[in-house]
Amino acid sequence: MSEPTPPSKYRTSALEARAQLLEAVISLAETVPLPDLTARRIAHEVSMDPNVIFRNFETLENLYIAVLRELEQRTVAFLKTAEPIGLFPTKEVFPWIKFSAWLSLSGVDPALIASDPALIDSLKELTMRHMNISPTASSRAQSAAVVIAFTFLQAQVLFTPTQPGLFTQQALDDSLVVLSSVMQHLDQLTTDRRWEQTTLEAHFSSKDK
Repeated sequence: MSEPTPPSKYRTSALEARAQLLEAVISLAETVPLPDLTARRIAHEVSMDPNVIFRNFETLENLYIAVLRELEQRTVAFLKTAEPIGLFPTKEVFPWIKFSAWLSLSGVDPALIASDPALIDSLKELTMRHMNISPTASSRAQSAAVVIAFTFLQAQVLFTPTQPGLFTQQALDDSLVVLSSVMQHLDQLTTDRRWEQTTLEAHFSSKDK
């Protein structure tokens, strides 16, 4: 009686391997310090040889950039369908902000981290909707709103874990009240030349003292 033919070993395609590696990094980054995301650690997560990473991405940095691009797309997809979230980072937005900041602080070339202009335009429009900024607001007001939103979210993500005494829930709630008030008058503030001139004069006057 002949021996049964063993089933052929399933081989993961390059496309599947790339997708699994991206998911592995995203999953690990939730609990593992980002500097500890070594090739061996990532490959072990999906039961692959570490060399698979380098065959598909050439370098770990390229893998991280690919993860960043994936997180960007997920953030945009989430914001397109979610109810307005204001300035609260949700679990869908948090990983993108965290990963982007980590790559920047790790010394990765800013040109590699920079998002595609079309994606930034989408984020700008979505930020307007989530913050209830009128689409008829001036371009200056819209740009200011995006900068405020990104700055506030990054501060929450980066400093809340390490500075709990400063970034308390009460302080965050109060800051939202202040920012909401500013947002309501943002178009006026960025187009009122008298306000702008007074603010600049006060700023530079204090610098000279």
